[in-house]
Amino acid sequence: SAHVPFLVKWSGHVTPGPRSQLIGIEDVSPTLLGMIGLKFADDIDGHDLSRCVFDADANGPEYLYFHNIVPAHNAWFRSNGM
Repeated sequence: SAHVPFLVKWSGHVTPGPRSQLIGIEDVSPTLLGMIGLKFADDIDGHDLSRCVFDADANGPEYLYFHNIVPAHNAWFRSNGM
């Protein structure tokens, strides 16, 4: 399944509740560092999506490339469905 949860709990900083924005595994490190105010190296894949963690209505990526070791399972996902 491509719907793998990214769970964050940070009392006093992150409002509890679901988010609908897309996040890929390559975005996890830059996002976590962005949440504490640090910047990730520019030459690393992935984006700081901490705005999506702090604001459920923030705009996230429109597309996400999901890949697997099985080539037949590679796919593009859109934020509003497949």
